[in-house]
Amino acid sequence: MSTVTLKPDGLYIDDKRFDMLSGDIHYFRIYPGGLRRRLEYAKAFGLNTIQTYCPWNLHEPKKGEFNFSGMLDLKGFLELADEMGFKVLLRPSPYICSEWDFGGLPAWLQHEEMVVRSSDERYFTHARDYTKRICKEFVPYLATNGGPIIAVAVENEYGGYGYDKKYMNDLADVLRECGVDVPLYTTDGYFCDMFERGCIDGGWVGANYRNESSIAINALRKFQPDKPAFVGEFWSGRAVHWCENFKRRDINEVAAGFKEGLEEGAYMNFYMFAGGTNFGFMNGANFGVTFNAPEGTPTRYIPMLTAYNCDPLLNEEGLPTPKYFACRKALYEFLGKDEPPMPEIDYKSQEVAPISLKKRVSLWDAADYGAAVKSKLPLNMDEMHQDYGYCLYKSVLTGDGKEKVLDLPELRDRADIYLDRKFVATVMRERDHQPIALNLEKGKEHVLELLVENMGRINFGEKIVEKKGLVTPPTLDGEVIENWECLSLPMTEISSLEYKDAADQTGPIFARGQFTAEPNSDTFLDMRDFGKGIAFVNGFNLGRYWSLGPQYTLYVPGELIKESNTVEVFEQYAIPADGKLKTSNCSIYNEE
Repeated sequence: MSTVTLKPDGLYIDDKRFDMLSGDIHYFRIYPGGLRRRLEYAKAFGLNTIQTYCPWNLHEPKKGEFNFSGMLDLKGFLELADEMGFKVLLRPSPYICSEWDFGGLPAWLQHEEMVVRSSDERYFTHARDYTKRICKEFVPYLATNGGPIIAVAVENEYGGYGYDKKYMNDLADVLRECGVDVPLYTTDGYFCDMFERGCIDGGWVGANYRNESSIAINALRKFQPDKPAFVGEFWSGRAVHWCENFKRRDINEVAAGFKEGLEEGAYMNFYMFAGGTNFGFMNGANFGVTFNAPEGTPTRYIPMLTAYNCDPLLNEEGLPTPKYFACRKALYEFLGKDEPPMPEIDYKSQEVAPISLKKRVSLWDAADYGAAVKSKLPLNMDEMHQDYGYCLYKSVLTGDGKEKVLDLPELRDRADIYLDRKFVATVMRERDHQPIALNLEKGKEHVLELLVENMGRINFGEKIVEKKGLVTPPTLDGEVIENWECLSLPMTEISSLEYKDAADQTGPIFARGQFTAEPNSDTFLDMRDFGKGIAFVNGFNLGRYWSLGPQYTLYVPGELIKESNTVEVFEQYAIPADGKLKTSNCSIYNEE
């Protein structure tokens, strides 16, 4: 058992000052078995503490149904960290941001009317219930109970979102009532009054920033002179969106900013130290502009990549980058010591033979409209109590011989439009596009189908609450289209489809193939010959791919691979002419 106290000059464990150096590694972004290698590299760097969030939306995917197994084994993560000699900064707050879908809030909250991240009792009841449940997982691992956790976060960057002191202090009270007796902390940007707006009474406040160490740390000390300076997030990389080039941050600037923070006497935490993957549909989105967007580009919805390869010190597959070595050198220069030699840490990757996707089935043959909900106006995804994936909407139009313009107001987020099973156009929200003209023969019934994709919920800012799917009805020449069949396609698994040998290549189509490989050796699906969709290996959803990049590969953790493996792809446009899926032994990006 230990005591953990905060004094102006540092954090003390059993009355001994702890020289904390930490970095974010998220257990829920790493396939089971892959954590140890990343922690070994963290130790070789010089870290002694790991910070991690906990994702409410995965731990409680449905109200009252909890999951702490597999990639969500929080206890296993804490035990491994403890075994390897790390302390832990735990962030189990209901909201995490983290470029994660809905900032970690569960999508089912949107099935009710409430004000999230507030003292609104409709929201706070759910947040309190979740907090009490997750405390049962981690409270036994507090330092005061003999475990590695030395501090627990209450919320995340709340000062940049709201100003509800009752909410923040009530959430802190729930943690204390559940036995959390280590320091409680919050982290915020150092601009304006964010520290004040985001803190709790008596809590430890940390600063989040990009590279301006002296400015941010001095601002923090001015606000909080009675506690040690703590950099909760030193942004060593940057978030990357679809449809922008992957531009890395200057390595020397990052290393210099890190060293400057150390020289200021602050506890430094890399965000991120190790990246990981937004497997499945867990990528978030911003409402803004992409990196280096042309002047005049309007603010709009921009979804994050599947890879959380946000230019960290360890890349998606958990290997050190040049930034790792530059910052490690800066650390030992600050310490006035020679860098110790790097240990040999096992890692294997492979390129397997091209995979033949012989088994196929069209979405049109697989779609079970018998399970669709009939409605006068189309239902949005939340009204269908669907959280992620796609929706297929169908309506029958009777032509009058005139060309009419289709409009999809408040589309969330992207739609492929088909008329009589022929592709017409693609529309993405808040993007300019040509008018969508439909030629409807007089007296003929035409089938309009819209394949709508939820591309990830916004994870930061005032726009985080929004419905998905068709939020308002489509119109033809301004007239609302009525009488719809709304089919939910959550794509949780696609192995039960009735595949058959087929030559069809045109999407939307499902395709399946088999491949042999070396177990426990990473590989990457090379999706450059495909258009857009999702891919599974051995039933596990690797996430989205999109030919527009900048991410061209999907990471397949070696721990997922067996000698004989199955790959399944849902391709929205076309399977390559040769029907083959290639692989790579490393990730591939479009980089500046």
